[in-house]
Amino acid sequence: MTYRSDALHARITVPAAWVANKSAQALAFHSPGDLEIRVGVGLMRSAYEGTIEDAADALAATEGLEGWSRRFRQVAGLRAMEVVGHPKDNPKMKMARYFIATPSGPYLLQCVAPEKAWPLYRHIFEAIINSLRFV
Repeated sequence: MTYRSDALHARITVPAAWVANKSAQALAFHSPGDLEIRVGVGLMRSAYEGTIEDAADALAATEGLEGWSRRFRQVAGLRAMEVVGHPKDNPKMKMARYFIATPSGPYLLQCVAPEKAWPLYRHIFEAIINSLRFV
């Protein structure tokens, strides 16, 4: 199912069974099911100004992203930094954060899943990432 946010100037497609939690500041979605197996995706403007590197560094300073891997890639045809690791104090979860360089500043796309379910959802996350468009 495709969702559009006029406030975020973005369009994204997620599986039809997923639950949407939309607000003026974010688009967020999660799979159905128990919390132990639930996965989610969220898109928002980054709270940090400047470059995507600045945004990633600022988040790392506040949330402690030690040991997270970083690499550059394209998201929605734009330069992005992918940062992957485990949320602080939760090694059973895995998260990928994409800091996307848009003309109106950095955006943040987050994908989160239990570590054991990550291989099952990796391709779904990639399809969601590939569906993202800034309009």
